[in-house]
Amino acid sequence: MLLFLYAAILNWSELVNPAFQIDQLRHSSLLLHWLFETVGLLKIPVLISVLAIVSVYLAGLLVGRLFNRFKFANQSSWLPAYVFVLLGSSFPSLVNMIPVIVSVCFLVLLLHKVFAFSEKEELSVRLFDAGLMAALASLVYFPAVVCLLLMLIGLFTQRTVAWREWSVGMLGFATPYWLLFSGLYFFGELNWFWEGQMLKHLQEFALVSLPSTACSIALIIPIILSLPATWKLQGIFLQTPIHVRKLFLILGWLVMLSLLSFPLQSRLFIEHFLIIAVPLSVLFSFVVSELKKPVIAETAHALFVLYIIILPFIS
Repeated sequence: MLLFLYAAILNWSELVNPAFQIDQLRHSSLLLHWLFETVGLLKIPVLISVLAIVSVYLAGLLVGRLFNRFKFANQSSWLPAYVFVLLGSSFPSLVNMIPVIVSVCFLVLLLHKVFAFSEKEELSVRLFDAGLMAALASLVYFPAVVCLLLMLIGLFTQRTVAWREWSVGMLGFATPYWLLFSGLYFFGELNWFWEGQMLKHLQEFALVSLPSTACSIALIIPIILSLPATWKLQGIFLQTPIHVRKLFLILGWLVMLSLLSFPLQSRLFIEHFLIIAVPLSVLFSFVVSELKKPVIAETAHALFVLYIIILPFIS
């Protein structure tokens, strides 16, 4: 409940004056645009704002659960959930990031499955579920198709290569696409989706427009903070348990894949980099848990929150 209140306070301007852009939603996710249009949400921007806040809240919960379930730190902490909500709310318009936020929810669920590949029980079920989450993430936001590579990298990192295991994951990835394409073909809408969602992303590469000052700050601040956090991590990396090192390796691959997938948009929206907020949330929280005097981290958090709250007044 506190996390939801935290998300609502940081995004108060989205409820008061939602700046929803239908064109950006259409280019980011044709499927969500069609769904919102069908149920009539496009005519009620306030409901879309509420949905955006709920989505970033759920994504934060999943990130916090990921941190605690796989024991990144010695003690349980929900700090990663708050850090993710903070990073997500730092972008100027949360409501226009719904495709990315929903995709991130599926991505974190994928990480839950991938991190558990080292466990022998129900491996086939986890592989199928991981492929399923990767497919759902890419259907909502196409550049997230790289999640399939993340699943394979996670499997290769934690287990020996076995083609049967790989095939189960691929089957899970193919299932949502097969069901969707079958339904679209039955209703005669397959060409509409194929040309509007798939080919547009694969063939049209637009130059990225210069981000606004607020959006630039939303990117620059986490990058600056990640430098000392990464330095601190490398100093204690060899002292961490082996399973934690493997998990950080997978998160590092997620950062690389997020950067490489940026051009897979018909229009290059800077909000794509919300995906990187997942590994950054884990990294920042892990480093803070290792600090003896986290005064600097607490001060940086307070200043960042203050900036986000007053951002609508200065933008």
